[in-house]
Amino acid sequence: MASLAMKAIGSKLSSNFSTSTISEHNSHIDWHDYNFPPCLKLIHFRLSDFQGNEKALIKKIYVSWILLTIVLSINIISTIVLSATVLPGIDILFTFLNFIIGMVLGTFTFFWGYYGIAKKDSSHLRKFKIGAVILVILYILASCLPFGAFNGWARIPVLNDKSGGAADFGVAMCIIESLIYTVNAGLLAYCIYLVQTDAYDDQSRNFR
Repeated sequence: MASLAMKAIGSKLSSNFSTSTISEHNSHIDWHDYNFPPCLKLIHFRLSDFQGNEKALIKKIYVSWILLTIVLSINIISTIVLSATVLPGIDILFTFLNFIIGMVLGTFTFFWGYYGIAKKDSSHLRKFKIGAVILVILYILASCLPFGAFNGWARIPVLNDKSGGAADFGVAMCIIESLIYTVNAGLLAYCIYLVQTDAYDDQSRNFR
């Protein structure tokens, strides 16, 4: 199911390459060399295609995407363990739904930001800012919420009331996941600021 969802993303994103390449900026890039994400190869992305402030900002957006992938993957593992011991089994369904929804929104947002910066495309940058604001809000909520597959800070007291190694494991996972979401919220918010202020387009300014 996740693979089908990612292929659907690829079909939509690939169509953008054929309809939004009128800008001459970064014209050296072969947008039809599909190589990302690894294995799926839905779009073209190579950080070495860029330099200066553009590269610095795109790298930050890319790192944010990686952090999202990591925390959603960790959540699957932690939720399976906790649902088999101290939490409701239905949470396993929620964690996979979170993964699919999160990766769809995260990948689209990454693409909008990366492509908008690469082509100086205001339409894609506007979509990036909208998607990124939504993600920042979701990251903050995920770092706090204690229900479903969300292992936020508020879940720690719930797990402390339970005994056993699984509960201790859950507390550790809550701390790890919440920290990643918190860091990612700050990182992505900073990326929004840099895009909003056109910092990536000012070669005299170094924000790295």
